[in-house]
Amino acid sequence: MVIGYTPPKQQRAIETENRFLDAMDELLVTTSYAQLTIERIAVKAGLNKGAFLNRFGNKKQALFVLFKRYCDECQQRIAQKSSNISSADLPLDEICAEVSEQFEQLLIKHFSANRAMYECFTQELEVDDMTKNIFRSAVALMMVIQDRYAIAVVDREESAFYATQLLVTLNFNCVMKAMPAMPVDKSKRHKLVGKLLAQALMFG
Repeated sequence: MVIGYTPPKQQRAIETENRFLDAMDELLVTTSYAQLTIERIAVKAGLNKGAFLNRFGNKKQALFVLFKRYCDECQQRIAQKSSNISSADLPLDEICAEVSEQFEQLLIKHFSANRAMYECFTQELEVDDMTKNIFRSAVALMMVIQDRYAIAVVDREESAFYATQLLVTLNFNCVMKAMPAMPVDKSKRHKLVGKLLAQALMFG
């Protein structure tokens, strides 16, 4: 959670923050969060450690701000998808496959932040509130899909939770290279995931 963080307003401060975040994002591709130092981030950004500490306070806070980039874009994409579902003219499993592919694209784009946040989770065993909010928004999207396809189940929210768990877990682990047995071909992979999500939405 981004506690006590105030987004910069001055253009120079915005540019400084982005340089630090971009450097951190790039370094986290090949370096674990635990091994990454503020000094390395500062050198990569062409700035100094003092400026980093003045802006973020510590490395964890910088990671939260970096992860917020992903969360903000994810929330925007979910909102857009939710508003477009009513006019969707595809079978249920194809809509679900489309959602799966778009989610994977976001995970790939924000790979570093997600990888680092997962590393923190394995150490602390605590899910950040921003992650919880993304999950809740995805559940709401799944319920919009249920409404669009007139899916009647005893507990629609529970079924939406099942589908969301599959969406998040399968795509996250595929992006993290933790599911090598999944189809390598992207279209086949999301077609499979789409069918699983469709079944989950109707389960119960």
